[in-house]
Amino acid sequence: MLLFKFIVMFVLSSILFIEPAVAETMRISDYGSWQNENVQVEKEQIYRTASISDQAGKAQTKEELKTILYEEMKSYNTSFSISYTGNTSMLTETIASAFQEIFESDQYAYGTLSKYGYSSYGYTNNVTITFNMTYLTNAEQELYVDKEVKRIADTIKQAAFTEEEKVKAVNDYVVLNTAYSNDTVASPHTVYAILKEQKAVCQGYALLAYRLLNELGIENQYITGTAGGIGHAWNIVNIGGQWYYLDTTWNDPTPNRPSQVQYNYFLVTADQLAKDHEWEQAGLPAATSTDFSFMHEMTEAYTANGEVYYNNKNDNNKLYKMNVESRAKKKLSDSHAYFITALKDTVYFSNFSNGARLTKIQTDGSGQTELNKEYSMNLYINGQYLYYSLQDGTQKNIKISNELIVDEAKYSLWAQKETILANKEWKIQFNMPLNSKFVNNENVYIVDKNGGKVSFIQAVIENGNYIRLKNSGTFTKGEKYYVVIEKDTAALSGKTLKKGIYMPFLVN
Repeated sequence: MLLFKFIVMFVLSSILFIEPAVAETMRISDYGSWQNENVQVEKEQIYRTASISDQAGKAQTKEELKTILYEEMKSYNTSFSISYTGNTSMLTETIASAFQEIFESDQYAYGTLSKYGYSSYGYTNNVTITFNMTYLTNAEQELYVDKEVKRIADTIKQAAFTEEEKVKAVNDYVVLNTAYSNDTVASPHTVYAILKEQKAVCQGYALLAYRLLNELGIENQYITGTAGGIGHAWNIVNIGGQWYYLDTTWNDPTPNRPSQVQYNYFLVTADQLAKDHEWEQAGLPAATSTDFSFMHEMTEAYTANGEVYYNNKNDNNKLYKMNVESRAKKKLSDSHAYFITALKDTVYFSNFSNGARLTKIQTDGSGQTELNKEYSMNLYINGQYLYYSLQDGTQKNIKISNELIVDEAKYSLWAQKETILANKEWKIQFNMPLNSKFVNNENVYIVDKNGGKVSFIQAVIENGNYIRLKNSGTFTKGEKYYVVIEKDTAALSGKTLKKGIYMPFLVN
């Protein structure tokens, strides 16, 4: 059983009133509070008055009290009262126990609650308890979180099939989409901050991992403790009946590198983690398996097309690749490789064996070539360009592809057409009537090979469930174009695509 730390303060006062009808009844009052010790709020990013529900319900037992409390917490209500007619002789303990059980059954509820306070007033075994809750988030933000968590998990399911692949995909998503920072509009302790601002602190990292793993059916827990002498959060994950620790925060290089993931804290044992983390291990599953120790030789890594390209810290940071499915590995270069990224059949890296010059090599280890003679860092690919920075902070880029690079995480290939006429008009059928508010040139369009929108194409709805791409110009013969339909394109029923879709075509 996972244990949580509580700070409970209370004062109990009672006065005996002698009245004809209630001579043996004691009028009582009580108040108390709790604060999440694992949240260090440097600035006000907490929600106190977003919602109010006056009379939340009536409870006769702790179980009924807990049920009502949990429903109010799931709605992120900040002030509500419960009529309690159970045993009030240990009311403070009853309330603390109810919260404890809620936190143990839903660790996300624990992670998003900053503190609570309560007061009670009434008679023995008949009191009204008023709760005042302070959250790190609110109902509107959590609706967005729920939607995004499902969308991300659905995307992961399309490419990751085993438990190991799903956990790696979650680790990679959190790392690649988050920069460690307190400088956020929303609370940096929340999942919302990551999904909306791509920034958070460790609590946001671990809670997003917790939510995504749950959505993917991977058993896991949210863990709090310390690392480096300060409060910290991470996860423990069950793969194939064995438990492992996962610290997505410490797998994220700092300063942030857009395409880099580390695996030093990926599925490690308790003994490995305890070298620099401290936490209460009593009641937690044992984590002793070293099945994934092969991942820990990766100082920096980049995953593409089922291969992990990395510098092997056990071999002087030379460039290697490993097949995700078979775990077969191969050395690609004797160069000390850093800031690794890849596109199709080419790996790009900074060659620290030769002045950190920008270098490329084929994925089979052939054709290593220098691309410049400058100290190059922070490599990442966006579209057709490879971006990097120099020691003085100057940003540079080089074009590495003449083809449009499609983000396969956001778009699915629909079809591919050849020998298309230069004045072609497309008519696309959907299986239900479309909403005209979401069919326009922002959601349905054609781009050229450089990703530029074709100006002479206009999207219109015909006969309810058809989109016609009206053509008032001429495509260039011999060039490739792409029909793109964004996932926000919606039916009248409100349904949208799970992912955007695209269709390349060649004009003859």
